[in-house]
Amino acid sequence: MLIELTMFRLNDGVSNAQLLTADRAVQAELSPRKGFVRRTAASDEAGRWLVITLWGSSEDAEASACLAFADLAARSFEALSEPSSRESHRFFSLS
Repeated sequence: MLIELTMFRLNDGVSNAQLLTADRAVQAELSPRKGFVRRTAASDEAGRWLVITLWGSSEDAEASACLAFADLAARSFEALSEPSSRESHRFFSLS
């Protein structure tokens, strides 16, 4: 299993509600994709956001990443965050 972490801050003027609405749209796009397991978003008191996405394999995550550039939902979600604050990391489950 592959665990994908994405951290970011919202652009000025973007509300938590806007981000969560956009996140639900992304989840709807990902749900039927091969290897998609789960996705969840969280925030901390300092205004940082974390999105955790679980994939069956790194191949599944890569295939979906290639499609994300064409997804309106993914582009709309990404547009809500400060580009300079975005970080993504992938981890492989050991169990």
